[in-house]
Amino acid sequence: MENKSGLIGNTDEKIKNISNYLKENVLNPAEEEKKAILENANFEKLKIIEDAKKEAAQIIKEAEETSEKIRQNMESSLKIAAKQAVDSLKQSLMSKVLSQTIKEPVKNALSSEELIKELVSLLVDIYLNKNEDEKAELIVADKMKDKLNNFIQKEIV
Repeated sequence: MENKSGLIGNTDEKIKNISNYLKENVLNPAEEEKKAILENANFEKLKIIEDAKKEAAQIIKEAEETSEKIRQNMESSLKIAAKQAVDSLKQSLMSKVLSQTIKEPVKNALSSEELIKELVSLLVDIYLNKNEDEKAELIVADKMKDKLNNFIQKEIV
């Protein structure tokens, strides 16, 4: 029996030796490699998170800059459009006011025969005397030009 118990003791010893060998040469290095892999993975995770935060901050910054440029362009366009509208309104009002204020008095003055006679006489006199100090130029519409020519033919010539 001693042989069996010696054999069992010897087998237990062999199993213990194999277990120690596996533990030291397989399990312990695997455990260390696992630790190294987890530490590396954790480091990579933190690096990826940090890079993502930096990229997100850059995207936000670019979006804000683009938004500010668009806002400035819109503001500038609105100012230009408002100025053009005000200028157009001023021009229109000036034209209407000027037209209403001057149109009737000028029409009445030019329909006066006496005024036209004096004007034509003055122009003819200036033309005939060709005085260098007195120059006159009359610009009239074609329709008025014909009437003025007829008037000159009847009254002066």
